[in-house]
Amino acid sequence: DYASSKLNEVGSSRVAKMWAELETLFSPERDSHNFKQAHFTALSPCVPYVGRWTRDLTFFGEIEDRDGDLVNFDKMRKQAESIRWIKQFQLTRFQLRPVARVQAYLNARLQAVIKTEDDFWAMSYEHVPRGMKGGLAEAHAV
Repeated sequence: DYASSKLNEVGSSRVAKMWAELETLFSPERDSHNFKQAHFTALSPCVPYVGRWTRDLTFFGEIEDRDGDLVNFDKMRKQAESIRWIKQFQLTRFQLRPVARVQAYLNARLQAVIKTEDDFWAMSYEHVPRGMKGGLAEAHAV
């Protein structure tokens, strides 16, 4: 693909190897088997990629019950399993300590982007012009 070809042009074997590992990890084959295995074996504390699990939950929610009023226990089991994996990563607390240099950097970046509410509305109008049906501008005017 495009990203892999650009990495090869750069010639960094270390970056190319890391890229290949990431492609393998996030491969969609077998319903993202590699990614799920990595999550199952990850040590806490860990920040999970919740998007993967919410995608599964959305998919399970769209599965129709087979026999009308009967409960689809397979669907319920899969939903519960996804929620259990998300909750697992919430059990262990992170032992974070403040790092002055990081805080100073983040505060400087935050100060550079802090805007007023009017600035945010002006930016929203750039993306959703005034008078457009269903846009932010219409909702704000109400």
